Amino acid sequence: DLTQEIADRQSAITALDAALTGLINDEETRALAAEGVLQDAIDASGILAEHPEAVGLPAGVAVWGRRADPADPVREGDRIEIQRPLVADPKDSRRARADRKRRLAAQPPGA
Repeated sequence: DLTQEIADRQSAITALDAALTGLINDEETRALAAEGVLQDAIDASGILAEHPEAVGLPAGVAVWGRRADPADPVREGDRIEIQRPLVADPKDSRRARADRKRRLAAQPPGA
């Protein structure tokens, strides 16, 4: 069932969001070798080891909001972001909202 699959994905993503928020709030800085790459930084953070439910969830990596390759070099001060997959297709979500709005508008007042 699609609804259950979306709920399961949201649950896993919520756990990952909470973990990432905790790391961000800790403002923990990790030292890497001078030739380190983004994947090294993610591995060194321990986020995926601490939250095995997140393994396989990341949809990509970004640095300061710009998509990056895990093999790209890390520079001092980089803010590395682990991107999550979409929970639902944005087009489908928009269509569902529009359908609900149309149904509500079609109801007689006070119904």
